[in-house]
Amino acid sequence: MSSQKRVWRRLLPALVVICPILYNMISQGIVTNPIIDKSSINNSNKTQEITTKKLPPIKGKIPTCTTPQNNCVKPFYKPEVVECLVRQRQKIDSSGAWRLPDNFMYKFDQNFADAVLDRVISGSVLELGAGLGCYTTYFHDSGKLSSIAGYEGAVNVESMS
Repeated sequence: MSSQKRVWRRLLPALVVICPILYNMISQGIVTNPIIDKSSINNSNKTQEITTKKLPPIKGKIPTCTTPQNNCVKPFYKPEVVECLVRQRQKIDSSGAWRLPDNFMYKFDQNFADAVLDRVISGSVLELGAGLGCYTTYFHDSGKLSSIAGYEGAVNVESMS
């Protein structure tokens, strides 16, 4: 099987799951308009004060994530260093969907996460392919967003998060 067919075989089930979820979130008003109205941006040289909002706590487990320096953290806005899990690789089950092992850890790059937050003025964020929620947890805990939702297509992610 060609590599392009393998990619589509893995991608198509995720799209089939994500598109209806995204449509429902938009139609129910959970995700607000992601396009910024440029007329509402104040172009003066005055510094705008950014207010932080406290979102309700995340439901479920806080993931353990590895950093580029091979440390392990709980990805709070001020990451908490923790003991690493025994790293295991994800597998693909017979349906073609990802299946995550019990001790699976995603990579988490705080510099990248901070760069994303610097470019998000405020509002809602939808993270597709969120894994166990390393970035979702960090963005949530930052207090800079009014809402955040993360979705992952791995078949067993709900039992792990």
